[in-house]
Amino acid sequence: MKIVHALSEIVLSHGGVVRAVLDLCAALAGAGHEVLLLTFDDRDVPKDWKRGGSLIPRCITLDWPEGAKPLRRLNKADLLRAEGVIVRSQALHLHVPWESTNLQLAAIAQRHRVPYVVSVHGMLDDWTIRQGRTWMKRAYLALRGRRLLNEASAVLCTAEAERAQATKWFSNKHTEVLPLLFDLTPFKAAVDASAAEGLLSRVPGEGPLMLFLSRLHPKKGIEHLLDASAELWKAGLRFRVAIAGSTDHHSVGYDAVLMNHAAVLGIADRVAFLGMVTGTAKTALIAAARAHVLPTNQENWGFAPLESLAMGRPVITTKGVDIWPELERSGGAIITDQAGIASAMRRLIEDEALADEMGRKGREWVLRDLDPSVVVRRYEAFYKAL
Repeated sequence: MKIVHALSEIVLSHGGVVRAVLDLCAALAGAGHEVLLLTFDDRDVPKDWKRGGSLIPRCITLDWPEGAKPLRRLNKADLLRAEGVIVRSQALHLHVPWESTNLQLAAIAQRHRVPYVVSVHGMLDDWTIRQGRTWMKRAYLALRGRRLLNEASAVLCTAEAERAQATKWFSNKHTEVLPLLFDLTPFKAAVDASAAEGLLSRVPGEGPLMLFLSRLHPKKGIEHLLDASAELWKAGLRFRVAIAGSTDHHSVGYDAVLMNHAAVLGIADRVAFLGMVTGTAKTALIAAARAHVLPTNQENWGFAPLESLAMGRPVITTKGVDIWPELERSGGAIITDQAGIASAMRRLIEDEALADEMGRKGREWVLRDLDPSVVVRRYEAFYKAL
């Protein structure tokens, strides 16, 4: 099959959607399909994707659309380039519902009777809709977005919890649930503990490490980790806290907000802000932690907790993660509300054996149920059914 994916910006610091698209494209190409990726910003696209090849996706970079969100439009030259790609494909896969250029790409697909699908990636979750300019989101859905979703051959969600929230905004009966695909290779390799030594040396205190590792964004609820830590330190528990991640263009200044919050709590000298951590340093840092704490308000798929489980480390998180039922059933996660973060942390700080057992169960679940070779076959069957 020839499958075209479209996502406006391939910038890994923007979060899990970018990672999901890159991993899915790579897996589909590796399975023998011709995969093309349309984008306006290719800064984190693998270099060999610029030319493509056997078992390698090909990236086509279009000019930035004209105008401002949410009304920006592709120019005529790029519309023709996109049409030349889409007309010869068996499926067009659009990512996120807010990008107005998706309407133009969907119109091309409809004109040539190419089925198109839309992955909503948590953008229609209740919490997300309530943030920022809610009126603008509702207006866009009423004027443009609902039509994009209703006329799609299918709408894709990553969990039943997401489908329940998203389908309030459209009436397409062909709404499917498929897990995101992510590369488990780095989490199967032997851990190089030395790769995290420099990072760990920056974490003050002693005792088990409680880790936050994700994008720094207000929706992640990191203040609740700081509040819980202050409470437990006051109660005399010995443990360390590290916050790893960086802000993006949606959350500029949030790191300063967190540091100020830590100062107000009187724990500024007890929390390490490590910045963005990648590669072998990331896997070694996860392996060194007692648990990963994600007190989030909203998370569609949540790569960060899955990565921790893949490394055999348990997770503490909330029902803000759409896949929380799956995480809980795996045996590797404690699901609580934000007020219960301190209690959950105490359990794992005080009971290393429990943390190890939960980590073992979580790792078994990830490696079995989220194996990329299994997930990619589900996507192949989905595209063929279109």
